[in-house]
Amino acid sequence: MTLYRRMFLRLLVANLAILLVLALTAGALLRWQLQSQQQRDLQYDRQWWQSELRQQGYLQFSTLMPSPNNSLRRIQGRYAGQSQLRDFSTPQSVPKWLQTLGLFAPIEQQLRVNVGEGSAQLTLTSNELAYSQRWLQSWLTQVLMLAIALVVVSLCLSTIMRRQLRPVAAITEQLESLGHLKFNPPLSVAGGPELGRIATAVNTLTNKLRWELNGHQRQLDNLKQALLTDSVSELPNRAFVNDRLSSWLKQTSEGALALISLKFLENIRQQFGFQYRDQLVSQFAAALREIDHHHHGAIVARLSAEDFVVLLSGNELQPALDWLLRCCQSLVEDGDVHQLHPYGIGVARKTDQNSAEQLLAEADSALLRSFSGDQPLCWFGSHSEPALCRQQWYGVLDKALTQNEFRFFGQGIVDRAGDRIQYQLQTELLVDGTLRPEAELQPYLTMLHLGLRYQQAKLRALTALEPCFTPISVNVPNYCLQSSEYLPWLTDLLQQRTLPLRFEISESLVLNYPKQVQQLRLELKNYGYRFGVRDFGLHLVGIDYLGWLKPDFVALDGSVIQGIDNATQAQVISTMLNVLQTLNVELFIAGIGDSQMLDKIEPLPFNGYLTWQPRTSLSTLKSKASVTPLLATLEKPLEQG
Repeated sequence: MTLYRRMFLRLLVANLAILLVLALTAGALLRWQLQSQQQRDLQYDRQWWQSELRQQGYLQFSTLMPSPNNSLRRIQGRYAGQSQLRDFSTPQSVPKWLQTLGLFAPIEQQLRVNVGEGSAQLTLTSNELAYSQRWLQSWLTQVLMLAIALVVVSLCLSTIMRRQLRPVAAITEQLESLGHLKFNPPLSVAGGPELGRIATAVNTLTNKLRWELNGHQRQLDNLKQALLTDSVSELPNRAFVNDRLSSWLKQTSEGALALISLKFLENIRQQFGFQYRDQLVSQFAAALREIDHHHHGAIVARLSAEDFVVLLSGNELQPALDWLLRCCQSLVEDGDVHQLHPYGIGVARKTDQNSAEQLLAEADSALLRSFSGDQPLCWFGSHSEPALCRQQWYGVLDKALTQNEFRFFGQGIVDRAGDRIQYQLQTELLVDGTLRPEAELQPYLTMLHLGLRYQQAKLRALTALEPCFTPISVNVPNYCLQSSEYLPWLTDLLQQRTLPLRFEISESLVLNYPKQVQQLRLELKNYGYRFGVRDFGLHLVGIDYLGWLKPDFVALDGSVIQGIDNATQAQVISTMLNVLQTLNVELFIAGIGDSQMLDKIEPLPFNGYLTWQPRTSLSTLKSKASVTPLLATLEKPLEQG
């Protein structure tokens, strides 16, 4: 309710109270006047009747007309032992409630008249109903006049209040808008000197607040632009894709995700240096921006030094894919590249059941097949050989998991002195005679609900390994966190024997499933197993989870380190590293591709880095429960196997 309405209601209530008081006062005064008039009228009637009876005689009084003021109800006379009654009462339109109040009472007066030798006695009674009727008519007239006067006064006062309160209402609305960070046009300074000063102060405050908020918004936009944009290609980076992909899946009914890997860029960098490689990347990014002419609404981003991603909406995808092929081929020709499979494009079509991780895994699986086939562009699920149906896939995967056809490899993480700290586990499964990496199998495991069984079989196979002095870091995927069976099963396994294992989880899962991750962390800590976070720093939503999770180590993604030359990115990295040092969390850096990159991160306070050296074969075995391990030699280099 506005201030004007509240004031108007108060004025209306006050006027009603005034009208009630004035009506009661007027009624009392009118009653007093009419009571006095009743006395005077009765005295006049007495004199009139006395004069008439002297002239005409008592015996004839019943034939006389009533007095001129007509204020008597009756006359009773007595003479010589006889009595006579003359009734002048007439029907009066007086309400019952008014008669009940008894405002007026009948008044009697005695009159003696000498008639002949004797005297007659008359009793005059006044008519109180006539005075009640006169009182009611006069009182209603006065109340009506007072009501009309108060209505006129109220309208005049409301008009004045409206004019006076209009600036106050405008100031109130302006302040409420400021509370919601909404800026209205400046207030008028009219309405008196006091309100004018208030309006001027509010206008000044609004302008100052608008200027400060605009400045903060510009700084925030610049910071987001710096943190979500690749500095070389000026395309959105991996962090942008991680935040945008889930919403794109919800908003898009049909579409596809295309992963582009330009492997020849690494050779370009080794031969001609970073500057020429970055020049080719900028050229390729400029060409990708023109994809909007062939496919409206496409989203392009750079994931890493060699990888790009394109999100395509709709079902007309072929023109955009043809354009991507032309862009890649044109870049190969401009770089004068002579290399087998210099680039590859993996495309996965969006479905209603896709999650962000599943869609990326499908595109990555298609990308891997593009490098092993004859065509640089490969769709997920379109093999050169006849595709297996769902039931066939379940059969071959079930057989491989039952026989524990796992192959384990480790990518070493070494410290500054070159000593190996731990292995980053990489797993392959022999499926239908073909070794397939775990990432390639993820879409099928998710589709067939075999992910939990795959992870359990993998850990059981790891327990069959002979003891290894270097710890092996095992990744825990999302479907293990979502399953209520995994954690009890894992604790039972860890109780049986001490294993040289460490466990890690991606940062996105920490943010999406904090309760499950915290429960997993506590259970592993109780059994003495170290726990870490991989892909650290990719999600620019804060690192406050380090306080409650308290991981033993984190693996910083190499794409974050690539922008360390940028002042803003360097400040962000410095803040994260200071937090890690404060919490005593070990820092491992992934994505170190060569010695130059190692020299670049030398000033950073890290504990180890993922080496670019060839991976090590941990074992090739079958479960102890079925077949004796074929090869029990640990830490055997892959090139020697």
